[in-house]
Amino acid sequence: MEAQAVLDTERDHYLLLHTGWKDNRRTHGCSLHLDIKNVDTPRPGRTGILAWP
Repeated sequence: MEAQAVLDTERDHYLLLHTGWKDNRRTHGCSLHLDIKNVDTPRPGRTGILAWP
């Protein structure tokens, strides 16, 4: 397995992907998906830097 970071610093989107082989089959997936939201305009009922869907 190999991990790869995908970084979009302009829009503050970040992914940690894994790819590789398991039991002679190709496998891939997203281990982490992080979006940093604007703290200056928080959504009602939410605090902090991260906003979860």
